[in-house]
Amino acid sequence: MVRSPVDDVPGGQNQSAFAEGDSSDKNDIQENDEDDEEAPLILRRRGDVIGSSQALLTLTKSFVGTGCLSIPFAWKQAGLLVAFVLQLVVSLSNWYCSLILSRSSQRLALQYVVNITILLYQVGCSAVPIVFMATNISKIVSEQFGSNLSQIEYASMLLVPVVAVNMIAEMRFVSWLAITSSVLWFVGALPLFYQCLQQPSQWQTVPLSTDFWSTVMFVGTVMYAYEGQTMVLPVENKLRHPDDFIAPCGVLTTLMVLVTVIFTALGFYGYTAYGEQTKGTLSLNMPDNYLFAGVTICFILMAFFAHPVNLYVIFDMLWPGFRRKMVTKWLPMMADHQRLLSVLFRTFWVLVTYVFAIAVPRIDSIVSLVGGTAGMLCAFVYPPLFECITFWHEWRLAEGRRWYFFFKVTINVTLMSVGIAMIFLGLTANIKYLPEDSA
Repeated sequence: MVRSPVDDVPGGQNQSAFAEGDSSDKNDIQENDEDDEEAPLILRRRGDVIGSSQALLTLTKSFVGTGCLSIPFAWKQAGLLVAFVLQLVVSLSNWYCSLILSRSSQRLALQYVVNITILLYQVGCSAVPIVFMATNISKIVSEQFGSNLSQIEYASMLLVPVVAVNMIAEMRFVSWLAITSSVLWFVGALPLFYQCLQQPSQWQTVPLSTDFWSTVMFVGTVMYAYEGQTMVLPVENKLRHPDDFIAPCGVLTTLMVLVTVIFTALGFYGYTAYGEQTKGTLSLNMPDNYLFAGVTICFILMAFFAHPVNLYVIFDMLWPGFRRKMVTKWLPMMADHQRLLSVLFRTFWVLVTYVFAIAVPRIDSIVSLVGGTAGMLCAFVYPPLFECITFWHEWRLAEGRRWYFFFKVTINVTLMSVGIAMIFLGLTANIKYLPEDSA
């Protein structure tokens, strides 16, 4: 079901990566001005669109969120040297898979399998901000005021404001939430990095590697940190100039370089600062004072504004088909109350993420579980599979490029094999460790 931005131009519309056929992602595409006959062809979209800078900031927020604060804990799971090498390998693989994803076309035969995976992945990604907010609010309130309310009670208090912020529907407004969330993250990250650098470095004493199953858990946690994978095409489909996305120094390449630098620095300095005391999210390692209470509040607000960004994929994917079937087949009387229908639909999915959050209340457990299963499918299995399906005949028919056919197939089969193997290993590791986490 994944498409190339150029392939869809004749139809005058560009669909979301994992959306139904009549998704709201359809935007008119026009060429350059008619009076500029000598200018090269420039593709532009109209309607609910965003510029390249806004797209970069939106995707940065999708990748740099609550999950990346668990990267130091992931480095603790794998060991310093193994974590450093695997961090770079995972980053490069995610960049490659995102690139081929944006160049491929989505196949209808795979639509429902993909949509179910995306659905589970985004529900998990949207549950993490709730767990993160509840955990950190509980930490601040207990330290400053001595309250002993449970994490579930704090999560329940967050329901109404989280439902309210998820009523924002259009990408151009969601992107501003993402930008606000990104600003809050960087405001909180600066003193957090400073605090890590102030700690005596333990890089000479921390282990360079650990056991096999802990390393598998590392991969799951880091894969969750790349939670923005499913936002790549929805954002690309809203880009005013589609060609800016996969250009050599375009949105995607710039994004991946920035994300790799942030993740590697956060993992290295966070882990070497706290060593074996590194907690599931780095904010829990911060001192108990007013300054870092303010930093934690920044991260809480960041997670709050990130929640609708995570759920945008689900709304964009399911809402058009649900609305069509509801008003034409199930409840025709709702045709005049589509706003109410939208509110109920969005509220339902927020409640689903809430249930997931209270079912797996440990952030390190939920991050590794979601990243190692649905995240691995979305990042390592589907993109190479889609590319093979899309370009198979083109590769085979290319004269004098037989080597390229075997090269691409080998790379893609290797990625899919690694992804599938890591899913089974990740499930096994989580089954092994989840009972211990719950104890």
